[in-house]
Amino acid sequence: MDFFQSQDRAKQRTNLLIGLYALAVVLLILAIYFLFAFFFATQSDSRISNSFFRRWWDPELFYPVTIGTLLFIVGGSLHKIVALAGDGEKLAKLLGGRKINSNTNVADEKKILNVVEEMALASGIHVPPVYLLDGERGINAFAAGFRPDNAVIGITRGAISSLSRDELQGVIAHEFSHIFNGDMRLNIRLMGVLHGILVIALTGYWVMRHSFSALSVLISPSDSESSENKGCIMVFVFLFFAWLAFFGLLVMVIGYIGVLIAKLIKSAVSRQREFLADAAAVQFTRNPAGISGALKKIDGYEFGSNMETRHKEEASHFFFANALALSFFGLVSTHPHLEERIRRLDSGYTAKLKPGTLQKPELPDESVPGVVVCSSGIESVMSSIGAPSLVHLQMASEMLSDLPEYLDRSAREVQSAQWLVYALLLSDEPEIRHCQLRMIETYATGTAGEEVARLYPFVTGLDERLRLPLVEIAISTLRNMEKPEYECFKGLVEELEQADNEIDFFEYMLNRMIIRYLAANLGEGVLYREKYFELSDVSDYFIKVILCLANWGADSREMAEAVFKKVIAHVELSVPVAEISFDDCSLDMLDNSLSELAMSSMKLKKKIVDACVVCVLGDGQVTVDESHTLRAIGDYLGCPIPPLVTEGVS
Repeated sequence: MDFFQSQDRAKQRTNLLIGLYALAVVLLILAIYFLFAFFFATQSDSRISNSFFRRWWDPELFYPVTIGTLLFIVGGSLHKIVALAGDGEKLAKLLGGRKINSNTNVADEKKILNVVEEMALASGIHVPPVYLLDGERGINAFAAGFRPDNAVIGITRGAISSLSRDELQGVIAHEFSHIFNGDMRLNIRLMGVLHGILVIALTGYWVMRHSFSALSVLISPSDSESSENKGCIMVFVFLFFAWLAFFGLLVMVIGYIGVLIAKLIKSAVSRQREFLADAAAVQFTRNPAGISGALKKIDGYEFGSNMETRHKEEASHFFFANALALSFFGLVSTHPHLEERIRRLDSGYTAKLKPGTLQKPELPDESVPGVVVCSSGIESVMSSIGAPSLVHLQMASEMLSDLPEYLDRSAREVQSAQWLVYALLLSDEPEIRHCQLRMIETYATGTAGEEVARLYPFVTGLDERLRLPLVEIAISTLRNMEKPEYECFKGLVEELEQADNEIDFFEYMLNRMIIRYLAANLGEGVLYREKYFELSDVSDYFIKVILCLANWGADSREMAEAVFKKVIAHVELSVPVAEISFDDCSLDMLDNSLSELAMSSMKLKKKIVDACVVCVLGDGQVTVDESHTLRAIGDYLGCPIPPLVTEGVS
């Protein structure tokens, strides 16, 4: 599954959705217009136009009706989309989710956190927060957010208490595929579309309800005798509100017909994506029994995948399995039939589990089984973007299990996670390190200086390949910081980086990954919009990035020049190599160039990432630093790159 093509297909699906949405809105406008036209046509003195031939087609009526209806629909859609914009935590909380703390001691919660962490590290994305829907007994899950870097995973109590680790892995892999395929952004827009059309029905209901309230007041007994004139006025007012109530009823009916059409559109858009996500989950875990086992348990489970939240209708297309009872013969179901999904994964499936026989899985289950020897080549790296393999999952599992317990525990508390980041930034030079510790004592609270000094020997002795997983867990924990705490943390990180008057690549990567991610979480991130579509548009920035990679990854200037020439020939770009200077390479140059390249189209980003992979693998050696470099570049460009496989894993 090609990540870049999936992103383009997501845009195409969005365009299709917009087209179908526009058609539904046009039909809705015409229905409301003819409703108004009918009322005016029945009262000749009230017609907007005096022409008899324009009784049913009246531009003077059509335009205000169109504008008014559009304002209601578009306003309602934008209101819902803006309300859910940003990260997926808003939707998770709307559905009744509770964020699971990364330092939890509850077995089921630790199990799902570990599965999500493995998946995230294997995929090359930041570890998303996990929300537990405590009140939901059905087996279900969802992914929400606008982009991979602000996604969240939600899961029900029924799922974590009923599914085995392999089954949870299959479910989470399914949700991760939605993240990589761009489905989350589409899901938010679908939710906005439905809400916008629903506003019409709700407006009709509001008019009808208040008209009936007014009528009930008018027909209630009065203590005073009404005069004849007052009686005539009362009759007129009564007829007016009766007419208004009938009008509101018809608007409500038209609105709900529009909602039904929108649901049919949502169902058509959603169903095929579920099959694709199931297939991607199998590709990821290489274990069809995992996801099919989860679906089989849903099929025979007393509560199935049903949800209790009052928002289940509007969010039904987010879930792993159908959150609603089937209606209209399944026409508006957002998911394929459960047995059809199971048979695509297990053709021999016939029987259901008996309701009530579902057993709680034993804990703990074994992690992913051993894998065969594998090595990273250019094609395998590119194909793994957005579609990591079992090898990557095994690597992630091993890295997490190899983390020292003390450091792992420190990364899971907000305060100690900050101390851990400070310790990672301490210099090897004793004098500079002493100054940095003084800074920490001055700007940080409590015994931060002592704690950082205590952590320092542990991080310096840490295997290089474990640094990135440790940072990722710390980043996930640091999302819980409030803005004032974040500002203090950010300032101290920058001071520590500049204490020795130079920033090495690890410090740069740490800053970019942590600060950019946390800033985006607090609504301060930069949203890059597509600006460049051809490599020639960004050739200067592209060359600077390749220069830096070739220069820092090679053992000699000759090797750097050879790798640079190889990359330029690979992308078929005409560059006078003699005019290129490796002496100009700097982190500032890399950062500025990546900022521009981040505004490239997905098609162009594929070329850029492909060239970076060629550059990193160009000398035939892959170091841990080069793997982390590629990961950081992918993070900047919004392209999740799994860890490079440098040797076999058994």
